[in-house]
Amino acid sequence: MGITQIGGGFGLKVNLREHPGADTQLPTEVDGVPVQIEVIDKPQKQ
Repeated sequence: MGITQIGGGFGLKVNLREHPGADTQLPTEVDGVPVQIEVIDKPQKQ
């Protein structure tokens, strides 16, 4: 998880190791904060 620029502001970025199941619904917003989901191979420390 981290913070990323989305549009003209900031939002929450969530990295996943694999795609969630077809029946899984992920939020696009939490308490008014936009959420960006990205599937990555393996998390790396930054």
